[in-house]
Amino acid sequence: MRVLHVDPDISDTATFLKESGATAEQSLNSIVVSIKMAGERHNALVLVPATHRLDNKGLKRALGGKTSFLPMDEALALTGMERDSIGPIGVPEDLPVVADLNAIKGDEFYIGGGKLGRKYVISRQELEAAIDRSVVGIYVPTE
Repeated sequence: MRVLHVDPDISDTATFLKESGATAEQSLNSIVVSIKMAGERHNALVLVPATHRLDNKGLKRALGGKTSFLPMDEALALTGMERDSIGPIGVPEDLPVVADLNAIKGDEFYIGGGKLGRKYVISRQELEAAIDRSVVGIYVPTE
């Protein structure tokens, strides 16, 4: 894993891609969701390639309950990270990291580094190690 220091003003995905030359296939967004199962709520961090968006129906099937986005202030408090910088490295142990590894293509990825102005560059192997659960059918291409 490498640490990449970037201007905090370009930490959001769209600006980062435009300014850095990274490709959308290399960029993974982190979304914190709440899953309601059997009347109880559980949270998870879902990694989404910048080339895709979450499919709520697919996420519900894959995770076994109704899902909704956690409000940003709650996601920041839960992860201890800053806006536009949430990533899978350093999340609390009780927050599972979920992704569809079949839909994430490539060997090297940019992820949030927990603080504005910091991104991590991770290998495919490091990405796979950071994921607690790989599920299928949770993304829809944005194109």
